[in-house]
Amino acid sequence: LPNMGAIAATTRRLGLRGLIVSVEGDGCVGTERETACRLYAELHKKKALPKSIDFTSRFFAPAFGIDEDPVTGSAHAILTRYWTRERGVPEGTTLTAVQASARGGLLQVRSRAEADARVDVEGHATTVFWSSFYG
Repeated sequence: LPNMGAIAATTRRLGLRGLIVSVEGDGCVGTERETACRLYAELHKKKALPKSIDFTSRFFAPAFGIDEDPVTGSAHAILTRYWTRERGVPEGTTLTAVQASARGGLLQVRSRAEADARVDVEGHATTVFWSSFYG
């Protein structure tokens, strides 16, 4: 399990908002294979996950009171650019991403042309709060 105290101390010291961890595919690799695959299997039971996942991520921000964010759109904007380049796929290709939190999230992400520098993030959303600002 992640050491939230160490993550909080490190992100504070470096002036970061949080820590993104990401792996190619479904996360069932390396020394944490058994834990990662068990988590993926649990997510698969909760949602109709596709057989092919381009990348899996987790996002931690304990210094801001968020041990693990369930699904982080802003992190996926960054990760989409990274994995599009890393995998050598053309801009505009849709990638399938999973955020492997307890709630879990399945996203379709697409990096637009380099000149545009935008990323499309699609998936189911949960409204946390609603507000209006008047000028």
